[in-house]
Amino acid sequence: MLTLFLFACTTKDLPPPPSAADDDTGTLDVTGTDSDTGASPGETGDPTETAPPDETATGTETGETGDALPALTGECVAPTELADDPLVVTGAYGTPAAKEIEFELISVDRSVDGAYVYASGQGGVQIFGIEGGISKVGTYSGPRNYWFDVTTLSSSLVAVSHWEYGVELVMVNNPSTPNSVAALDVPSASRTVGDGDTLYALSFEGAVMAFDISTPSSPAERWTLEGLGSPRGMALTEDYAYLADSQLGLLTLSRPENERDPMAVVHTVPDTGGVLDLVIDGEHLYVAGGSSGLLIYSLAEPAAPSLVAALSLNRSVLSVSVLDGIAWVAAYEDIIAIDVSDPAAPQALAAEPTNERAMAVLAVEGGAYAAAWMELVGFALDTSSPSPEIDPGQDTLYIDPDGGVTEALIYNRGSSELVISGGGVEDARFTVAAETHIAPGEAGLVSLNFDGGEGATTAQLCLATNDPDESVFEWPIATSESASIYGAIGQPAPDFELVDVSGELHRLSDYLGSPIFITWFATW
Repeated sequence: MLTLFLFACTTKDLPPPPSAADDDTGTLDVTGTDSDTGASPGETGDPTETAPPDETATGTETGETGDALPALTGECVAPTELADDPLVVTGAYGTPAAKEIEFELISVDRSVDGAYVYASGQGGVQIFGIEGGISKVGTYSGPRNYWFDVTTLSSSLVAVSHWEYGVELVMVNNPSTPNSVAALDVPSASRTVGDGDTLYALSFEGAVMAFDISTPSSPAERWTLEGLGSPRGMALTEDYAYLADSQLGLLTLSRPENERDPMAVVHTVPDTGGVLDLVIDGEHLYVAGGSSGLLIYSLAEPAAPSLVAALSLNRSVLSVSVLDGIAWVAAYEDIIAIDVSDPAAPQALAAEPTNERAMAVLAVEGGAYAAAWMELVGFALDTSSPSPEIDPGQDTLYIDPDGGVTEALIYNRGSSELVISGGGVEDARFTVAAETHIAPGEAGLVSLNFDGGEGATTAQLCLATNDPDESVFEWPIATSESASIYGAIGQPAPDFELVDVSGELHRLSDYLGSPIFITWFATW
């Protein structure tokens, strides 16, 4: 089933985007709720890629400019000398073709002794041994073979959650035969966090529940905090809990001395992109900020975290994990390693695309593991081998069939200068100009001039680069109907009408003067 939603809103009194200079007010983005994962609670669709607030030309633009850029000359041939790739795949279990893993691995955690990795999704909780490679050793399926989240609680116990079934406590002391020992009634359960004998369960319905699990087979509810938005993750210190709420933003909760008393919200940082995950490392809080990228907060004033850095990655950040000065993020298309040795100046080191959706990441010594839909993937990072990382602003270059100039950005997500040494299009009607040297963390402009005419729908822009992953980068070019649609951006939209689930008719013209956001995704 394909579901289409249309949202209308006004821009009155919308605050500015977040910045390190003004983090207490934050912002509220009309698209920055559950739509950042492309899904409502209970679904895991495609995240919406949104342009970062400080980079204004991430899309393709058409016009009559580009003359200031140097013409791109030279053949599209890979350089003879390339740096070693600092981020490599060390192993994977499951492939889209073989379907060795059931659909939708979306959460990942590790056993206390480090010998096993737990990954959950449709297909249940999969338990993998990771010594000498990745091998599946056990599975816990549960009521309907699907768990949204898995969290390690102790050497023998994990918690699993699902928005329909609540939370279960599962014994994993024998990894080949995990078994459930208790079920907790948590409506619309999203995730869990353990702290000794206490389990905190988050609910998509806007609640946090606390349970005494000192006897795992007989858990007892302690309290429930309601009135929240859509909690997605929690990180704990002795005195405070920090909550990633994809509707309300980053919340600070005070932890009372008596653990039987509920927490209370003491501070809120509203959000633009839909915060989805967070983790504490040292004196800083690292937040997966959806379309806002990686957000880093100082905990010098623990009751009121202050933003010290916001790293836009030109894609939605779904998950974050930090170890040994490296922040790892799952950004749907890629796993990205970021140097956060100076939290105020994060620097992307390398990125590696996944075959399918990179939904969650777990940092380990020297690398990471990712829950990537149909695969569990292992990565290794060599921080002593800097290299560039080419990242196009969009997947396809759209051109006007009648001719004109199209401009687009290329980002360098690596740790050394990106050099474009040559390239072009095998069609004499195209000329190319580009910024050929792009510093780490910066973006460069590419300009494509097309004389017009038919038959360019299969053309590609070829770029020779010093990126060891993609030394010959091929950028698809689209014309004809797709270009005509893209060229309509910025023009008045044609009127249309939709019927909502209640049978009410909505016309686009009814919302004249209000920004409109349309999203669609599969439901099952």
